Amino acid sequence: MSEQLKVLEMLETGKITVADAQKLLAALPAGEVPAVDAPAASFNPYRGINVEDQAADIPEIVLGNYTLSGANLRGANLQGAKLDGVNLDGANLGNADLRNADLRGADLSGANLDGARLTGANLQGADLSGANLDGADLSGANLPGADLSGANLDDANFSGSVLHNADLSGANLDGANFAQTHLQNTDLSGANLSGADFSGANLQNADLSGANLDGANFTGADLQGADLSGADLAHADFQGVSYPGLDMSGATMPGFRFRGNQPAPTVEEVEPAEPEEDEAAESE
Repeated sequence: MSEQLKVLEMLETGKITVADAQKLLAALPAGEVPAVDAPAASFNPYRGINVEDQAADIPEIVLGNYTLSGANLRGANLQGAKLDGVNLDGANLGNADLRNADLRGADLSGANLDGARLTGANLQGADLSGANLDGADLSGANLPGADLSGANLDDANFSGSVLHNADLSGANLDGANFAQTHLQNTDLSGANLSGADFSGANLQNADLSGANLDGANFTGADLQGADLSGADLAHADFQGVSYPGLDMSGATMPGFRFRGNQPAPTVEEVEPAEPEEDEAAESE
């Protein structure tokens, strides 16, 4: 065990105070990762710690509510780390391993997470607005109520994740994978979802108004009550879609495929009128 982690272990077990730990860590040589900019009076648990090798072992008591704003944690091993409520806005977490990490309520606004591994991570209520998650793997992640508005999620993998009530408005999701994803009541308005895969996804009451869905795949998806008004559905594939109450008013649909190669449904088909009485019953 490194000297840095020995100090943190003593802090966690109550053998030393935070002030003593600060003094001991300050006396150790700086590690490979630069120290996080923070006020001189604050305790910086990353001074002298090789984050890439040891971050997952840093005690929760140190990370709780700590500010890592603008920190350089690229390639860091944070698998299973407890980072709930931590401020990581503007931090560099590119290619970081955050599998199964607890990031509930964390502030990752404007952070760089390109290529990051977030499989199984808990991001409930996290702020990822304006973040860069280009090519990030969020499969099986928990993101209910998360804010991803304006984020770059080009080719991101959300397969099997939970995103209900999340905000992805205005986000770039070109080529993103949402297969089998839970997107109930999610806001995707104005998002770029060109070529995205929504096969088998649950999009009940989702807002996709004004979104770019050119070439998107919705085969087998549940779009009951969803709003696609004003969306670009050119060449989109809606085969086998469940669509009661779906609003496609004003949508652009050249090359749109619905139930095989049949034409796109009309507004009347999408929002059917009350069923008429059976003719046979009337003749009786």
